[in-house]
Amino acid sequence: MSLQQIVEHLAAALERPVTASTPSLYLLAFSPQPAGVDRARIVSILERRPPEGVASWARRLGIDSAPGPVRTELVERLGLTERVVAPIRVRGTLRGYLWVIDPGHTLPDTALETIVDAADAAAGVLEQEDVVRRSARDRERDLVRRVIVGEDAALAARELSGLASIFASPLLAAVVARCPEAPSAPLRIAAPAADRGPRLSAFVPIGGDLVALMPAEDVAAAPGAALADQLAARSGDVLVVGIGEPVALVDCAGSYGQATVAADIATAVPECGPVASWGALGVYRVVWRLAKAGAEPDWIHPRFRALVEAPTKLDLAHTLETFLDLGGDVQATAAALHLHRTTLYHRLQRIESITGAPLRAGQERTGLHLALKLARYGGLLPERPVPAVADRWAPAC
Repeated sequence: MSLQQIVEHLAAALERPVTASTPSLYLLAFSPQPAGVDRARIVSILERRPPEGVASWARRLGIDSAPGPVRTELVERLGLTERVVAPIRVRGTLRGYLWVIDPGHTLPDTALETIVDAADAAAGVLEQEDVVRRSARDRERDLVRRVIVGEDAALAARELSGLASIFASPLLAAVVARCPEAPSAPLRIAAPAADRGPRLSAFVPIGGDLVALMPAEDVAAAPGAALADQLAARSGDVLVVGIGEPVALVDCAGSYGQATVAADIATAVPECGPVASWGALGVYRVVWRLAKAGAEPDWIHPRFRALVEAPTKLDLAHTLETFLDLGGDVQATAAALHLHRTTLYHRLQRIESITGAPLRAGQERTGLHLALKLARYGGLLPERPVPAVADRWAPAC
């Protein structure tokens, strides 16, 4: 028997209108509409939301903790006729309510047993739906994992395409979520509320990360900082997120590799996070590979260490990195560092003197710039302030 059938049978037995709702009073099912029902029921059905003020009224009644049915009184200002409400609990967890409109409370106490039986039956239906939903979600996780790691990817992709609409998208990107503050702790991300935020597949644990797939159109539309905030709220942790390039579902193993690199960079270089996408990593893609190969900054430029070990190393390294990030634009660099241009010229001359590198020479500038980025990725330079911008979906790393 379905929840709708339970509601209709109860309504027929009691000859009263009946609804089933979530704990937040959104309707799950409702009986046929007889004449004379109250305004609150009509609004709930027509607008698919609880009427203004009804949810707070219900909370004040304490029905969430009621052990059994509760009779509620007439509330004209909210359009509420007298009701009997019974909690629906699954293994002790509140999952919703049964509402029976009862003008003047004419239902006898013996009818309350019928309402309790219906609430118990509704709990059984919801529990069974949970089992089915978990089974489907577990199957989705297994298939997503196989696609991501390239294990029978073609077969897994074919089955995934029939599971949910997001897998029918022609292009999907891998999304890697990571908690830098507790890398060894198990990471969990709760299922999203319906119709909120970008669409994501089930998250799959791989190593210390959680990995999901996202349709390309959602990648393009989703603000990066908002995505990180949403996932952080669902996990309870501060997260960084890496996103690979959108590809065909069967090819998502490559996107996963890119997303992992992006998450590594967002973790090591906060100014590239909290969400870093592969296409926006720029030179850090090369820096990441150099770091994995064990390269040191002074391999790239032999006088780099002299710069960072100079007595004013913090100012000079930061000055040079900003200058090179801004393409050697003196005016823009002076503004970014809040320096007079004369002071900036003096610092640049000192940098040339210490490194022996004429900053007009392109090869010297390239070597120093790459060495600085490798040092930043390796944590050898003090952290720079993260730019105060609304959206860092595609940071200029």
